[in-house]
Order: sequence, then C-alpha cells, then structure tokens
Amino acid sequence: MSPSPSTFFPDLTWDSAPYAPPWLASFHVVRFAYFLLGANLAPYILFRAFACGRLGWEHHEKFPATHYRDLVLVIGYAFPLFVLGNYSDTLNWITLTLPNVSIFLYAWIAEHPSLRHSFATVRNWPKFMWATVLGAVTTILAFAAYHIYLSYDLRVPRDMFEAQGGLTGSAVTGSILGWYVLAVIAIPLGLLLAAALTAWCQNGGWGMVGLIVQKMRGVCRQVAGKQTGKPPAHPPVEGPDTSVTDIVQGMTAEQPNGIQSQSAWPRTVFHPHHWAIFYFLAFFTRFKDPVSQAAAGILMGIYMHGVAAYGYHDLLET
Repeated sequence: MSPSPSTFFPDLTWDSAPYAPPWLASFHVVRFAYFLLGANLAPYILFRAFACGRLGWEHHEKFPATHYRDLVLVIGYAFPLFVLGNYSDTLNWITLTLPNVSIFLYAWIAEHPSLRHSFATVRNWPKFMWATVLGAVTTILAFAAYHIYLSYDLRVPRDMFEAQGGLTGSAVTGSILGWYVLAVIAIPLGLLLAAALTAWCQNGGWGMVGLIVQKMRGVCRQVAGKQTGKPPAHPPVEGPDTSVTDIVQGMTAEQPNGIQSQSAWPRTVFHPHHWAIFYFLAFFTRFKDPVSQAAAGILMGIYMHGVAAYGYHDLLET
C-alpha cells in the first residue's frame, strides 16, 4: 500500500516531480471519491442528460432499474481499476477533466453515418470505417510504446520492489519493464483471448477437434492393419479411401456423443465492446506523467461512453 498524503484532501494539481512510484496496489479513500465522482459518475450523468436527452445521439433506452444496475456496476468496476491502476498516486485534474470531454468527442465522432458499425458487422465495414479503426489502433499503439518507454526509463529503489510482495528489478536497479509488458499481455489480451476461446468451445470447437482426432486414429489403425496384414482391433466405419473432408462432413451424423450433444447450447458470438477494451487499457496508465494522465482520462471517457450509452454488454452474446 502506498503512503497516505499528509493532508486529508489530496493535492490534485500537476507538478514536475519525478514519476510516482508504480505501486502494484494503492488506495486513498478521498482520492477514490474524486476518481469515482469525476471520472466515472459525472461523465455518465452528463452524457445521459445532454448527449442522449438534448442532442439525441445514438444510445439505448434505459429504465430507472437499468440505470441503477449500471451505476452499481460502475462503482464495482471503479474500485479494482483505482487500486490496481495506481490512480491513488497519479490522479490529478487532467485525469478528472478529460473523461468529461472525451466521452462527448468519441460520441460525436461515432455519429458519422459510416461509423455506425460494430465488430459484429466487420465484414460489411466501409472504407472510412476501416481507416478510422486503423487510425485508432495506431494511436493506441503509439501510447502503448510511450508507456513501455516510461516503464523502461523509470528507476525504482530495490526496497520498493521488496515492499511490494518481494518483487525484484534488474541486477543493477529496479525496473518495471518486464512486469509491465507481462501485465499488458496477460490482462487485456489474455481476458479477450479467453472470451474468444470460450465462444469457440461453446460453438462446438472442442467437439470438432475431438471428433477429428478420433476419426484420424481410426484411419491410422486401418492403415497400420494393412501394412502388418493384421485386422485392426476396432475396425473403423470408413472405407480405405476415406479423406479428411469425408471425415469432417460425416462425423456429426455418426457421432451422437459429439457435436450433437452440444446442440442444446446457444450459439455464442464474441463481441469485444469498446467499454471492455478501454477499461482494460486504463489499468496501464499508471505513471505520474502528463501524457500518461491524459491517456487515462481519454480511456476513461471512452469506457464510460460504452457504459452510459449502451450499458455493460457481455463480451459473449447469445
């Protein structure tokens, strides 16, 4: 845990002090209140009041019960982000102001007719949509490269690493580069990949692999029996000229315990909503640097746009 500020109300002005310690976990109750109100609840309320109410920008209608559910989830999602994202040490007026600006800027850009698409309609994207997405990805990669540089350039006393669970840096000086890059790969990419694999499994992926392996074993036993002159212990159903294509085409009807046993499962579509993508990325703007703090504010604004406009839609849709 990071040391608490000497005053009850923290100083949220930016100064030119060195980077704040990249604590693995930190918490300050008053800073969390600032973060929750300024970077989470305020963008949600302002967007619903002006963008949805007066401007009529794209959004989903919500009942009072829906707002209650989403706001409770906003608080629940804000806590681990604040604690593990080091916002207790880096929060300032930049991070609190930009979410209330970027949420409207993102929504204004998304109002363009050529941009009213999602990942579910990726095959029908127009060229302008592709250009916009590629530009956004390029910008994200540029911010990622800068943050990786910050993690490399930052030098942390060894006792700070030891205080954070016994972690150690390089042999000469404490550096969080390895841990930072590993976390970037493991958390957002790992969670998105796990969701994609889950959808693939539910849609019959594992059953398909298992049936192919089972059929190929039968073919191998048949070929081995011909070479040795001995009949296989369990003669396969397919003939000597069975191909892999024949195996794949016929295995559903022939294997009642295979894919057909999963027919009761609803088909699932992996849809990486922008609220989840930018929420995951907001964990890594953990440096006391104006660019990192601005990136945090932008990410929080886009994340809150997804929540305020549409709600916490699942990554796996049935």
